[in-house]
Amino acid sequence: MNQGQLNVESIEEELRNFPGYGLFTFTLEEWNKIFARFTEFLSHQNEKIRELAVEKIVDAVCSESLQKYRQNNFLPESSAQRIAPILSAIAYQENQTPGLVEDFCCNAQRLPKYDNYHELILQWLNDLAEDKQCESLSAETILTCQIRFDFYGCIWKEAQLNLLAALDHPHPSVRACAAQKIGKFYKDGDPDMPPLNEMMQLIRDKEIERPGIAGPFFDPISLNFQDIQQSYGTQIDVCQWILDILENRKSSAPKFKLKHFGVSIDFQAHEFLSHSPSHIQHLIKIGRFDIAVLAATDWERKIEGIEPILIDLGYNNEPEIVRLASWQLAYYYHRLHPKGEEMNFVRLISELADIDVFLNFSSDSKPPYAAIIYPKDDNKPMNNQTAWTWINKLFPKSVRGKVVPNTWDREDEVTYQYERGYIRFRGSVERKEWGSVTIADYGNFWNPIKLLELPN
Repeated sequence: MNQGQLNVESIEEELRNFPGYGLFTFTLEEWNKIFARFTEFLSHQNEKIRELAVEKIVDAVCSESLQKYRQNNFLPESSAQRIAPILSAIAYQENQTPGLVEDFCCNAQRLPKYDNYHELILQWLNDLAEDKQCESLSAETILTCQIRFDFYGCIWKEAQLNLLAALDHPHPSVRACAAQKIGKFYKDGDPDMPPLNEMMQLIRDKEIERPGIAGPFFDPISLNFQDIQQSYGTQIDVCQWILDILENRKSSAPKFKLKHFGVSIDFQAHEFLSHSPSHIQHLIKIGRFDIAVLAATDWERKIEGIEPILIDLGYNNEPEIVRLASWQLAYYYHRLHPKGEEMNFVRLISELADIDVFLNFSSDSKPPYAAIIYPKDDNKPMNNQTAWTWINKLFPKSVRGKVVPNTWDREDEVTYQYERGYIRFRGSVERKEWGSVTIADYGNFWNPIKLLELPN
């Protein structure tokens, strides 16, 4: 490893070790040193360091702002004094490494509104648009950032006409940001929003013609969609809405950075459709095998009706789809897929007494990623003694290392963490009778085939 790599790693560690906002207390002098240090990293040649510096600067602004509420005698810098040198450094660096302004604005949306940071940033963006001091910044990029900071208004009554018009803007980022802002108005419970079903129909129609707004719109409301739609008095079959878009969209959606507009509607599809075999079959019917396999493998357990779909997907022409389907069958269905075996993604060791062992490989040149132990008969679960006998052969103490105090239980599952991997039991936690045991190794030094003294 060269000195440059060591420097990058040490800086990254320094930034990552800065606590999340609101957790620690510093003096004003210490805060000034922290901001000066983090601002230096904005000009680092490594993109990852620059992005991390932006994230931690925002963390630090939030933390300093909150400290005055936790420490009565602490008087921070004013919002204007604190943010001015940060904005100046970002604007300067934008000309050297384009993209920093947009990354900052995406992060800075979480700055507290009560300290008028949003107004200060919007004024800065307005100034950038007027004086054009950042040659790398397009008018569309600036408008996208302005929309994030309530350029069109902070309530729906003020913003609606401009936001709805922006859904038809020629630039995909402007359209996406307008859609995301509309979604956030629904999330925040603005009382003047139109019926949600009407807005989703509008988003659907525009997405079909020019993709790229459905994901940004839906991302803010996806987590609490049922509560949000009930609050607006509507009942929407969101799964059908998603399938309709995927089936009828005239082209694929543009790819945005995750932190800019959240997850795409394609990604949302695999989460919302994963509970329904019929929906996954619909994805296969319209040729979206990529989403179908993610939906079929989304649950870390056996799901009724999914096994035949996984078998079908396992014969796909795409190796990654074969791998995912074959792994899922091995993990949860006690099933070896022929094509997965042929492509060296899975192996079944069936010649052992009492148990079957599946090995999941990411490639045929590496040790297995995981081993899954099943009793020979799924109707006769393993007792604890049998399970540990085979665990100690496959993943002995000398390999797994010391226990890490991070064990967690569920009704039908218990997991033990170790220095070099984990062991997950599935079955009856109360009776300690197991339908399967998964062993995963964190490194590349594990060779269960050799430990079992089997031929390669």
